[in-house]
Amino acid sequence: MRANLLRAATFLLLATLLAGGCRKAADEGPVREGVGAIRAILLSSTAEALGADAEELETRAVGALAATGRFEWIPPKGKDPAPQHWSATVEVLFARVLPARTPGGTSTADVATRITLSREGGERLQAEGRGQQELSFQGGAAQDLLRALDAALASAAGHLDAELRALSQTEEELIPDLSSDNPDRQDIAIRILAERRSVAAIPGLVALLSGEDRERQLKAVGALVAIGDPGAAPALIDSTSLRDPAYVIQITYALAELGGDDAEAFLFTVSNGHQDAAVRQAASEALRSLKSKEAAAQALLPDPPTPGGDAAENH
Repeated sequence: MRANLLRAATFLLLATLLAGGCRKAADEGPVREGVGAIRAILLSSTAEALGADAEELETRAVGALAATGRFEWIPPKGKDPAPQHWSATVEVLFARVLPARTPGGTSTADVATRITLSREGGERLQAEGRGQQELSFQGGAAQDLLRALDAALASAAGHLDAELRALSQTEEELIPDLSSDNPDRQDIAIRILAERRSVAAIPGLVALLSGEDRERQLKAVGALVAIGDPGAAPALIDSTSLRDPAYVIQITYALAELGGDDAEAFLFTVSNGHQDAAVRQAASEALRSLKSKEAAAQALLPDPPTPGGDAAENH
């Protein structure tokens, strides 16, 4: 019991020190989120590389969460944290030293972490972070790995902060983030608007299709499919103009999910006339899938009433 109290006091002290500089701003800003329990998952080989044990990892993670201004450590009064407080799990995914890229260059400490928050009711948030630090060769690689660890934890905590901010926003507040220069903010907006099946977000998602970032394009395509409005099909079709076969294939599968007359007409045309054999095959498969889904949906519809059926029964 004494060790637990000492440990909780250590966490609280570190969190206060790290977050103290922005305490006033935090109080006036986001709603504070309580963290009532934390557990570290740390392989012995990783612990040896870092020169840190699980307890130190937990302490550093609490500090990183508190430094965002959103989270605060609230030790449980009993065995378990209060239902409204988060339980956190922190993992070190890897801790390694990358060799110099050029002769005479500097090696780099490279660490990746994951923080998972959960609480009663099934709520669960998860974020990963990565930190890198050039080796100083003063104090050994472990010191630079610890600096990289702190950067990775800060990154993961920042992602969680951004996630909670976005979850509290309306669709109207989130849609501008689709065009944000911050890729993390943009990714969160894409995912949350897709989960909410926001039809209002379709124009912003369609705008992403014309960008240069293929990963962002495909995330936008996935979001449009999740929203499920066949009205997005013409924009997806237009986006295939002068695109490579791999992109067109992705769009054919997306159109099969959306369905509708526009999607069916495009898939039929492409399956018979595209110059690339792989695209033709994908379009044929997508067209079969679309027709199968339409047939299944039709089968679920109730049979139409028989003309004059009521009168015949009454008679």
